[in-house]
Amino acid sequence: MMTIQDVADLIGVGWDTIKSIFKRYLVHRFSKPKLGELKYIAIDKISVRKGQKSLTLVMDFENDAVVFVGEGQSRETLLPFRERLKKTRAKIPAVAKDMNAGYISAVMENLPNTAVVFDRFHVVKLMNEKITQIRRQLFRELTSPLERKAVKGT
Repeated sequence: MMTIQDVADLIGVGWDTIKSIFKRYLVHRFSKPKLGELKYIAIDKISVRKGQKSLTLVMDFENDAVVFVGEGQSRETLLPFRERLKKTRAKIPAVAKDMNAGYISAVMENLPNTAVVFDRFHVVKLMNEKITQIRRQLFRELTSPLERKAVKGT
């Protein structure tokens, strides 16, 4: 294992030359992953540059490989992936994803017989928001200070 600078020093070329060669290798090796073997995929979004830009990632759930990256977080972001997936005739039994409406409609439209599994973080977040809403409504309806004290912070 060597750093880019170590390789450049060993061969006697500039750091930028080794970086360029390595970048071309990575593009060649990972730009078009084979999708025919896909079974379980995960779809999620990430923010880049402190929330200024969003990327959609599609990952092979079995080997943790990223198989698609698209700019944005809408239904249309997944269209290029859908086209590539159609050509492979891969059978996807399940998709894990967050509760983004665009992702939900894209999966339901393009993979109608696929099970959708929502990630735990978003399910728990939605449940906690609903419980908080119910608790606040109950708190407003109570009149006794003792009852209000019992409900507050639960």
